[in-house]
Amino acid sequence: MLDSLKSHTDHIEFYEITDVPLYKDSFLVSDDNLEKIENQWVEFLASDCDYEKWVHPNGLMDYIPCSISSVTETHLNITILLDRSSRFHTISKSLPTKFFKTAFKVFPSEKRPYIVVDQKWFRNLRSSIYSAYVLIDFVGIRSLLNENGEFPSAKLNSIKSIVDKFSDQNKDLTFLTCADNIIIKSGWTLNSNLSKYQPEKLIKTVYQLMTQIKNDTEISSYAILTQGANYVDETNLTNGKTPENHFFISSISVPFIEAFEIDENVRKRIREGEIEKMQFYIENSFYTSTKRKHYSSEEPSWFKKLEFKSKKLNTRLSYSGLNYQNICELIDLNE
Repeated sequence: MLDSLKSHTDHIEFYEITDVPLYKDSFLVSDDNLEKIENQWVEFLASDCDYEKWVHPNGLMDYIPCSISSVTETHLNITILLDRSSRFHTISKSLPTKFFKTAFKVFPSEKRPYIVVDQKWFRNLRSSIYSAYVLIDFVGIRSLLNENGEFPSAKLNSIKSIVDKFSDQNKDLTFLTCADNIIIKSGWTLNSNLSKYQPEKLIKTVYQLMTQIKNDTEISSYAILTQGANYVDETNLTNGKTPENHFFISSISVPFIEAFEIDENVRKRIREGEIEKMQFYIENSFYTSTKRKHYSSEEPSWFKKLEFKSKKLNTRLSYSGLNYQNICELIDLNE
């Protein structure tokens, strides 16, 4: 594999999987592009190369900007920039080591290494179904139970009626309602229509839902919003009828886990007096995928990112606590 390039040891460095540069901007490419990569770089390194006519390999093939955050015995944790045309939209995903082919860097002409992966795995990145999740948690339920001895049926019926209405109005969302929280799932794909990913609409819908529940039941709530890879190929699931007492959500999903990890971290920081309670907690990749009003260097001074190490995911997570007014100052919701 790439033997002609491996002979140019003075100009090209190859990496073993354990030596892949971490947190380094890289090019993710498919192994079905190896011939193009090799031919173009061999031409570039030749003494008689006409550099004015030479075409960069990236101009001849598909590639996805990426970075590797960690490497284990079974997989690499990779962050990929799925959409760089209409959004700065990244997602994190596990790259199984069996799909990693090789990695190399051309120096000094290239700053970014190439990460070469299995062609099928690469192609699935653009056709997979991804997920956005919202965890809405009600506030003051313990006090409500202590006062009434149970969750008042009138309030619960009202919550159910409200969620039923929002479900009817938003057929693209999946709602799972328990007595003290609501989980909302939004599935989206990249290959069909980029506009199907609409985090701005999701934020507004969640705010409207929380506001109506508060107005009708006097129960406050806060929401955690995340997005990213779903490790279930939902296109291959059977469409058989599910019993009414089986509430099925087809997800083995990083953002689903992130929502509960962030919730635990939020509760800990509030207990310790480190942060104040907010209505929204937005995971960083969700935020950066929105139609932001400011570049990172121009964001208001009050906008803060909180970071912690996720034990379950073995990676670092960051999020921001915001109220709805803050969100409107940061994100263009008129989408």
